[in-house]
Amino acid sequence: MRDAAALTRNAVAADLAHWQPNPVLVDRCQDEGIAPCMGSGTLRINPLQWLEQDPAFAAAWANYVQEGQAGPYDLWCRKEESDVCRRILASPEALAIVQRK
Repeated sequence: MRDAAALTRNAVAADLAHWQPNPVLVDRCQDEGIAPCMGSGTLRINPLQWLEQDPAFAAAWANYVQEGQAGPYDLWCRKEESDVCRRILASPEALAIVQRK
């Protein structure tokens, strides 16, 4: 199982470093009935904490800043391009579901 976890973390880290997506929506996992947030009892999965166990992911993720929230998601943007998140957060379409950080 460790090999699968390491492989998954490594693949996500490689994709993040290569593609440098902007923005990134991260599910806060408030609904345990939805994958990948499924939990058992008190077991809850925080996707970012799990991925940050990989040093390559942590290094690539250090280039991102959380700018706000939209529904069940945290909105993250690359530090040098955080104006993208600010435009999203200010858009009339998003105002109904967005909670500023």
